Amino acid sequence: MPNEPSITTSPTSGLSSPAPSGTPTSAPAAAPSPPSPWRAGPNAPAWARDKTADEILGIANQLVEGLGRPSAPAPVQPTAPTAPPPGPGYVDPTAYVTGQDLNNAVQAAANQFTPALQRLADQNAAATYRLVASDPRFSEVFQRYPQEVVAYLGRIPKAEWTVDIVEGAGKLVRADHIDELARERATQLVQTMEPTIRPTGGGATPVSPTNDLSLKSDKLPSDWRERAAKVGLDERSLDEFCFANNISREQFFAQFGKGLIVEVGKVGKQ
Repeated sequence: MPNEPSITTSPTSGLSSPAPSGTPTSAPAAAPSPPSPWRAGPNAPAWARDKTADEILGIANQLVEGLGRPSAPAPVQPTAPTAPPPGPGYVDPTAYVTGQDLNNAVQAAANQFTPALQRLADQNAAATYRLVASDPRFSEVFQRYPQEVVAYLGRIPKAEWTVDIVEGAGKLVRADHIDELARERATQLVQTMEPTIRPTGGGATPVSPTNDLSLKSDKLPSDWRERAAKVGLDERSLDEFCFANNISREQFFAQFGKGLIVEVGKVGKQ
């Protein structure tokens, strides 16, 4: 308005006036400290826990570079030498065995050892045969009738040939020819008992058994001598009996001394 006084302001009127010299002023505020770097928490993978972003990035870069490089070839492992194929008769120690397997094994063993066992049986049988054939009790039978002895023995496997078996065969053959052998034996005895003719025409006294070894011997029981006389038993029959049983007169009479009684009928049937 015209009557109002005008108020003039200077440009610097709104600024505060400077403090008078010598008056202390307040210190400037300190700069804020930089924040601590970020680190992966406990939920991160084990390899990244408590690592900064830069550390994690460095590990990732290493992994990427490693994947980009060609990998070195793996060293060649030496191979074990191949086992040769199992030969015949090989049995797997870890395999199961069936009844057929056992039968096959038994048959294979039999096929393997049977020839050797047969040769051994033949050798033992031959040795046993020679032993009995050399026995004076059977030597004549084995020399005169070997085929018949072998025929009897042929019914028995050679593995079972024992001394008793071979002797039994000899006894059977001798029994088959007992009449023939007894006649020959009696003829030999008669020839030794016949007188020899002297150039002068005289003759020697016939050979006769002593009274101790004759049917008149006191070594024989009296009742036995009486029965022998009744059936017509003579010295020749006694010789035939002794020969057929392969004993001497001494052995025959010794039986009575032991209490053994020989039936008269058995002596007379020879």
